[in-house]
Amino acid sequence: MKQTSFLCLSGLAGSLAFVPSTNVVPSSAWTSRSGGSTNAAADAGSRRGIPMCMAATQPKPGPEVMGLNLGKPAPVETPEDYVYEQFIPDTPMTRKFGHLRGAKVKTVSETVADFYIYYKKVVLTQFRTIVTEYLQSTHLTVYDARFKYDPLFGVGFYTSFMRFMRAYPVPGQAELIFDAVVKAIGNGLDPDQMRKDTTALKEWAEGKTEEDVVEMIKSDDRRWAG
Repeated sequence: MKQTSFLCLSGLAGSLAFVPSTNVVPSSAWTSRSGGSTNAAADAGSRRGIPMCMAATQPKPGPEVMGLNLGKPAPVETPEDYVYEQFIPDTPMTRKFGHLRGAKVKTVSETVADFYIYYKKVVLTQFRTIVTEYLQSTHLTVYDARFKYDPLFGVGFYTSFMRFMRAYPVPGQAELIFDAVVKAIGNGLDPDQMRKDTTALKEWAEGKTEEDVVEMIKSDDRRWAG
């Protein structure tokens, strides 16, 4: 579209303004025979200190007013314009566990919710933090792809949990809470198996020296397990 450009002199600023316009108001519309302004935009513009010829022009300021020639707007890129290729490093870890990529994994919040399904009573306040910590930290350990149950893990889990809960004032509830914690975590953990492994290790350890116990821990020999 052909644009008409003209110069106008600002009476207040005394500067030249370059205003391209496609809708120039004719001079006859600026003043009446009596000398008064008949153009509302021009009249309002003059009162605000805007040159009459600028106030009378209708187009909104754009890049052209600033003297810029931006041409056509840049195309908007969308996600469909890109091709995403997932980078899979060739490492022993990815070769062993790569098949688990994208698998649905139980969340910590689901484990906590399951606990209150298995244990429907209220855990006393002073023991609630212990129970929550066992639920959360053990969940993160067990749902690691590298985790494999070891009888020593079961022994340590059971004995440490019961040591913390031995002061629970309601008789018999500590064992029930332990059952609920292990079942809520799931992923193959069995509270009864942990108890059997604990009993078996105690029986095996009778008459053994400290060196024997350390050597057993370092080795993969778990023949003592229940």
